[in-house]
Amino acid sequence: MLGVLVGVTPEGDPVTLRAFSGMLAGATCAPGYVGPTRSGELTREEERETLTALRELSRAIESLGSEDLDARMAAATCELDAEITRWESRRAERKQARQKERAALAQAMQEASEAQNAANRARLAALDLESGQIRAALKAARRKRREAIVSLENEKRERRERRTALRHERRDRSRKLQAAMHAAHGLLNFRGEFLPVRNFFPAGAVPTGTGECCAPKLLQEAALRGIRPTGIAEFWWGPSPPGTPRVSGDFYPSCEEKCLPILGHMLCGSEQPAPPMAIVFEDEDLLVVDKPAGLPSTPGRTLEGVDCVETRMQLLRPEKEFLRAVHRLDTATSGLLILALRPEVLRKLQSAFAKRQIEKHYTAIVATPPEKARGCIELPLFGDPVERPRQRVDLVHGSAARTHWRLLGKTELGYEIDLQPETGRTHQLRVHLADPGGLHRSIIGDTLYGGIAHPRLLLHAREIAFPHPATGEQTRLRTQVPFGR
Repeated sequence: MLGVLVGVTPEGDPVTLRAFSGMLAGATCAPGYVGPTRSGELTREEERETLTALRELSRAIESLGSEDLDARMAAATCELDAEITRWESRRAERKQARQKERAALAQAMQEASEAQNAANRARLAALDLESGQIRAALKAARRKRREAIVSLENEKRERRERRTALRHERRDRSRKLQAAMHAAHGLLNFRGEFLPVRNFFPAGAVPTGTGECCAPKLLQEAALRGIRPTGIAEFWWGPSPPGTPRVSGDFYPSCEEKCLPILGHMLCGSEQPAPPMAIVFEDEDLLVVDKPAGLPSTPGRTLEGVDCVETRMQLLRPEKEFLRAVHRLDTATSGLLILALRPEVLRKLQSAFAKRQIEKHYTAIVATPPEKARGCIELPLFGDPVERPRQRVDLVHGSAARTHWRLLGKTELGYEIDLQPETGRTHQLRVHLADPGGLHRSIIGDTLYGGIAHPRLLLHAREIAFPHPATGEQTRLRTQVPFGR
């Protein structure tokens, strides 16, 4: 199935998006088409490990087939049956011969002397011994057959039990991976709301292929880019698939099983889409975005926290094999965030952060003016083990933290402060401003550290400068403060 969405960009320009359902030529991404609705980064390692384990389990299951045992059993049965038949034939032949010889000996013993009868009795005993030996040999042959068959049947049963156990393990591993993939799969609507696909199927399992049809792909791409959709259509192209009649070129509605439960959510807000996350800078090495407040920089500790800047950019750039946030901004903080597009770029930029070669400027708004125009705050910070993620000043156990600040002026919301951190501790700016040993002025909206209530935290990373990892040239980027003057 192919799909087309026509719409209008945030700048008012017409735009057309294209999508295919499932895969195209065995790939989930193709030039000119939107990518999948799920980023595979969160579960990529688990998928790789699980698929490797599934292949090994399948090979082990295949190696435990019973064809060789069936052949061995047939060969053993044939050989041992032939041995039993030989002993049965010999027993029949010798029985008849012994009967004749015994009759002759009995008659001869009536006419023979005592000395001759001693020899005849010895011969009769030999005949009895021969009969017993043949019976024992036949019994042994039958026992040998029985034991051989039982041994092979036991081996066959053990293989069958082992094969069943491996099949269960393969099923469980596959289900675990599927559950992880579903947990890491969410859908975005035009209001910027992100919900896991599991939420739409409370009565049962998520149908395989949910989110892989054209409509969900197109709608999520439009939501990510702030495109207002004006029309969408899906049509079949090519030969009809087996079991599902399709006419090439005909239009078809979205499927009821997988798409109907999710499309209502995905279309919410489509009349007036939320602004897209702005890309401030992009080249082959890195991306710099203007992160909105309320969106985490990176995924959470569990797969429930999948929606973040990193994941959204992976969805917008599915052709990129690597895309990682170099640093983090608090979820409540907005502003410039760098993402690396290659592992070596990530290492270089993280090294630059560690060597304090990155210059950052933040804007914060406080309710009352500071007592002086500028200063430097040096207060060590320690993660509060009781009230995570709260941080506190700890002169004994804390990590060194330094922040330069200066008053920029008064705005309608309060007093605008420029902040330049030398270190990058968690909540550093928020604690340094709120603590009595620091500025003693909580940021507006920072209720965690005593700030007055506001719809958002008035803290924005407005400027960043860094040595470009490829050229070494100083790169300085700025973005508008979304509050203040």
